Amino acid sequence: MISQERINLALEMFERLERMNRQEFSIEDARRRLRILEVLSK
Repeated sequence: MISQERINLALEMFERLERMNRQEFSIEDARRRLRILEVLSK
């Protein structure tokens, strides 16, 4: 089981990327992000 701290760091990283890249994420990007979060939360 992974710590809440690491999940928070991942979310923070995603938010930073979104701010830098003001373009909308594609569906594929959203799916990839969900997959990463699923892996991290196991």
